[in-house]
Amino acid sequence: MTQLLGLEWDRDRDFSHWVTERLAYRLWERRGHPIDDALTDWLGAQAMLSNHGIDDEGVEVIVDYPYLAEIDELDLEENRIGDRGAHAIATSPHLASLKELDLEKNQIADAGAIALASSEHLAHLEELDLAHNRIADAGAAALARSPCLRELEELELEDNAIGDEGARAFAQSSSLAKLEKLDLRSNPVGDLGARALAKSPYLKKLEELKLSTDGLSKETVEMLQKRFKLKS
Repeated sequence: MTQLLGLEWDRDRDFSHWVTERLAYRLWERRGHPIDDALTDWLGAQAMLSNHGIDDEGVEVIVDYPYLAEIDELDLEENRIGDRGAHAIATSPHLASLKELDLEKNQIADAGAIALASSEHLAHLEELDLAHNRIADAGAAALARSPCLRELEELELEDNAIGDEGARAFAQSSSLAKLEKLDLRSNPVGDLGARALAKSPYLKKLEELKLSTDGLSKETVEMLQKRFKLKS
């Protein structure tokens, strides 16, 4: 057992269990108590909090933790985070060092994607995973046109609700000049959106495009294959 903020608990259990069990709420009730260095050492450079039933309220608590400024990777995959939680992440000044953010398999829709795209605190992100959420064209367009996500190299948007309009927004994006990998599989992107991607004058560094090709014409698929390393 170890003492953190005057609370005894098992050091063999990781930070994610601690948060999930709502000990974090007790932590914030005692803001005046010095943070034990052991907690910061425990957290290290990564916060792996996937699949722990974390909801919007839990995220609000987590991102208010000042020592998140020490981490460069935050994994919140497969939780119950919606637009409110995405907004909390976007507005947290403690996440300014993040390079990788995983929000796959949550409940984030357009409003959440727009909040993330507008976040000056996430300006150093290189990898953003929003696969298996509820993002449609408006959210995709906000990500594509974001003035804050210019360092992105990988963007995962598999299994959302992004159609031709969203795909065309990426094709017309001058903001994502460093993007190397884009995943749009299992989205309702048709020939119009796919051809726009193939003809894009902006996606010069995009090497790998993942896009479902079942509903595309043969000519469109050939255009994509000539331009990108295409995976379906």
